[in-house]
Amino acid sequence: MLFLKRLFGTGKPAIIEETSDRVDYDVSTNITPEKIDQIMTSANTGDTEDQCRLSREILEKNADIMQALSTRKNAVIGCGWRLEPGDDSEAARMAAEQLQTALRACGGDGSDAFEDLLEDLLGALLPGFAVSEILWQPGGGLTGFHHVGQKNFTFVEGYTPRLVTSDNPRGVEIDPKRIIFHRVRFHGGDPARGGLIRPLAWLHCFKTVGEKDLLSFIERHGMPFVAAKVDETTFEREKNLVKRLIRNFGSAGGGIFTKNVELQLLDSTSTGEAYFRLLEYLEAAVNKVILGQTASSGDSSGLSKGDAQSSVRQDILESDCRILQRTINAQLLKPWTEYNFGGSVAAPQLVINCAAPEDSEANANTLKTLFEAGFEADEKEVSERFGWNLRRRADETAQAASSAAPAASQEDQDAAHTLNLKQKYDAMGVAIRAGLLTATPEIEEQTRRELGLPPISDAVRKAWAATGGIRQPITLKTAEEAAVSEALDVDDRAAAAQPLPMAAERGSDPLEEWLGPVQQELAALAGEELGEEAFKKRLLSLASGAGFGDSGDFEQVLENVICAGIAAGRRQRAAPVVSRRSAVAP
Repeated sequence: MLFLKRLFGTGKPAIIEETSDRVDYDVSTNITPEKIDQIMTSANTGDTEDQCRLSREILEKNADIMQALSTRKNAVIGCGWRLEPGDDSEAARMAAEQLQTALRACGGDGSDAFEDLLEDLLGALLPGFAVSEILWQPGGGLTGFHHVGQKNFTFVEGYTPRLVTSDNPRGVEIDPKRIIFHRVRFHGGDPARGGLIRPLAWLHCFKTVGEKDLLSFIERHGMPFVAAKVDETTFEREKNLVKRLIRNFGSAGGGIFTKNVELQLLDSTSTGEAYFRLLEYLEAAVNKVILGQTASSGDSSGLSKGDAQSSVRQDILESDCRILQRTINAQLLKPWTEYNFGGSVAAPQLVINCAAPEDSEANANTLKTLFEAGFEADEKEVSERFGWNLRRRADETAQAASSAAPAASQEDQDAAHTLNLKQKYDAMGVAIRAGLLTATPEIEEQTRRELGLPPISDAVRKAWAATGGIRQPITLKTAEEAAVSEALDVDDRAAAAQPLPMAAERGSDPLEEWLGPVQQELAALAGEELGEEAFKKRLLSLASGAGFGDSGDFEQVLENVICAGIAAGRRQRAAPVVSRRSAVAP
């Protein structure tokens, strides 16, 4: 039996099991249909002790049930888990991070880790429920967890588990924040009737009977039946001796008889196929009940995550994960958040990744089919899907780039050609001006052909020859371009001819008119004794432009100066063109 200690908040188990409880009676010994019916009837009243004992004992005696149940539990444990914030607030994010750190640090010193807790709670699959004690620390911290055997609880007072103690066989209530009560609902809401033990107990009983019959058959027919013929005159004298020798014949391997004794070995025609077929049927039935499918999963201890998940029907796996998440979120994560962050912060949520593993071979075949149909897959997406760092071969990358590039239009081709020519002749011009390249008639002829310009005239060739081949490449321009460069804007000529207005002619300085008030205000500020705040206020007022004078005259002077500069620059650029025009005319 168990008894309770007042140890809440100390990080130690409060539900203590007496050492005498380790010597239990075995309800599965000589199991019969009548015995199973008695156990189930008792559980229907809320007394689940014998049913829970049977759930534990058949795992030790039935390899099929043990293996299939282990596969189902491993499928959930292998999925992995994480905590997500209860909402988008910063407090919820901090709570999730702190709790995840605390859960991963649980365990040790006799307490169970969080992964052990998940496995213990999955032990509810057979008896219908499982209970683990939360080992709280002062202030809401976690030390670990302590699994309590299901046989120590009763439901005689309702669907809430009551702890059976030495003093109270009908059970005592337990603080719900001290335990995690996980139950499954295969047969309704009654925890006493919700486990898989209800159908599996009958299968275990039939398998036990079948194995006993099979062993009896093997014992009887595994070795040939020996028959002895004894002469009538010596029968009474030798029958006992012959009987004793035959009984030891199998183990001794032989015997000594008189000539009057004749031995005959009789082989059985039965192979025991009916017994083997029965056991195969029972194994398939166990797998169907636990895993949802009849295919045997083999040794679950060596299964990978994907193998374990594929051995369990996907809807069953998702149901186990969903029920386990709901239990942990409500009975562990929510109380922890209330203790450490208050009731206003959303509690973190446990998420178990139970998505079905993808079939890599099927995905590869799909990609091959799409590729043959003319489609291409994104390298990054394919790498993430297969979990490999994939990249195209160099030749295929170039081919894919060329095939993916659309055919350039004629306009794009012309633009690209023009750009190449511009880059070429810009570089050529820089080389000529730097003295690295000498402009010759041959270079100019090639340039004119590429640019679509008329050929060099004879007059130009003569003028070029007269200068010894030293000539600026002005002839790259057509006569029309030279004429345009020579012509000046009428307004520019007029502006250039006008004299600049000077301050003496105006009688006042435009700059002084504009900036004078500001200078006076600054001088006044320098002479006054003002506080820091008042000084900053006056200074900011000046900076806003409120203290400036009239800037109209200054702006007019500035405009005239700029226009005159533009006109002078244009005249200077046009002068060489005008002077050379007669020399380059064809």
